Amino acid sequence: MKHSKSAYRPEYKGWYRYMYTFLDWAFDLMPNYLGLIVATVVVFLAGSLLRGDWIFVLVHFIQRTDQNSTIINTDKQDNLFNGYTLKAIKLDNIATFIIGNLTVSYTMYFSIGGFLQWYFYIRRRDTSHEWKCQPDKFLTPELELHEIILGSINITIGGTLFAFLSCYVYNGGTSTIYTTPNEYGWMWFFLSIPVHFLFQDAGAYYVHRILHVRFFYVNFHKWHHYYKQPTAFSTTAMHPVEMLFFQTFMILPAFTIPLHAGVYASTLIYIYYYGIISH
Repeated sequence: MKHSKSAYRPEYKGWYRYMYTFLDWAFDLMPNYLGLIVATVVVFLAGSLLRGDWIFVLVHFIQRTDQNSTIINTDKQDNLFNGYTLKAIKLDNIATFIIGNLTVSYTMYFSIGGFLQWYFYIRRRDTSHEWKCQPDKFLTPELELHEIILGSINITIGGTLFAFLSCYVYNGGTSTIYTTPNEYGWMWFFLSIPVHFLFQDAGAYYVHRILHVRFFYVNFHKWHHYYKQPTAFSTTAMHPVEMLFFQTFMILPAFTIPLHAGVYASTLIYIYYYGIISH
């Protein structure tokens, strides 16, 4: 069954009309199974790059390859305050990390988020009973704009946080992430996979339960429930304090438990992937 002949095909308006028109043409040429594969890959890309933790994993491999490398070779030290320097606190060239990380995060957020919005909520809207638990209900345009703005704020927070952590590690700061699989033995490498997954999964569950305690729900978590018919953009549309709760829990193992970079990254990608799909 082709979804290209959808009964719901609004006239595209705004900057995204060119992208959506091109996507209509491209997906009309594809069999449906190939379109589903593309959509699945796009969701994985969003999970990998959206919140900025990709650079945190990357710098560990770069540091392993060249312990003495720097992104920008310079002898100049940026003054911070009270005689301290960014180099002294292992944050040399922090602006490069922030700009680079946020550029990738925003690009992924709007391009991949826009693609998923088109693929599900426009192209497949007339078959929403096949993939949506509330097939006859959709967010209003006002709430869609609200979730995108709020999500963008949280992308900025998450991307900046991981930029600081990545810069710190790149400049010689320590973490418990390692890159050689047998550095702590093969037994721990394989055991750490379920250990880290259970830690993150249980953490997400209990943090969510805590956020439904009246005080936390009314003051923080209620923001996320404004979007009663969530979209892919709803994944990051939450109170900034709630965003920091979840980000802290995801960062904690990287500085407390020895974890291979691949184990750490793959678990977070799965969690992000599930979060996007479930919304």
